[in-house]
Amino acid sequence: MKKVLIAYFSHEGEAYVGGKIVKLKIGNTRAAAQMIHELTGGDVFRIETEKPYPDNHMETVELAKSEQNAKARPALKADALKMDDYDTVILGYPKMEYGFEGVLCA
Repeated sequence: MKKVLIAYFSHEGEAYVGGKIVKLKIGNTRAAAQMIHELTGGDVFRIETEKPYPDNHMETVELAKSEQNAKARPALKADALKMDDYDTVILGYPKMEYGFEGVLCA
């Protein structure tokens, strides 16, 4: 049986959903990762930054955009992850228009 890894980065707190800003208990990408886990039985790995993003949606968007413009790579919490142990890797992340790609490149 193939071994599956579901690695994801998800912002929790305020989010823009359905035309308005709402407070989420868990981020959309985290919810999607959990659904994929239920379907595949794969291992789940949460990608986390050392310094969390603000809960406030607009503050988070501005910070992420400034990181994007600076080509910043936020420091990640150190966790050992052996990619060689997996046959398939599924990567989940927020929409890039918010500027979170630095986290994925870090």
